Amino acid sequence: MAISSTLTDHVVHLGTKSSVAYVPGIGLPMSKVYMDGLLFFEGGRELHIVAYDVSRTNAQVHVVGLGLLPIHFYITFDDFLTVGKCRLAWRYRDDIGVIFERWHDIPQHKSLDQSR
Repeated sequence: MAISSTLTDHVVHLGTKSSVAYVPGIGLPMSKVYMDGLLFFEGGRELHIVAYDVSRTNAQVHVVGLGLLPIHFYITFDDFLTVGKCRLAWRYRDDIGVIFERWHDIPQHKSLDQSR
């Protein structure tokens, strides 16, 4: 599958988990389900994201005020229980296409309570 730099499905986020979004310039409604998450990369920068069409292998992500973004970064949707190592597939303004290269399960610290 070829990777394109053009955005085929740009949506405007309206603020609910299952919302109606509109295609900019056309105004046609389309149904989109989204997930809130956190994008982060080396240097300690963290950005709140809204991800659409999330699968195990890819997603479309909207980030307000994205600025510069490295090719490789990380995303979590569950407060760091799992972390996806990502590669940038395409970008159009504050929207990006993400390819999940690998998922990491972060082990939870077990209680050291000796009374049990």
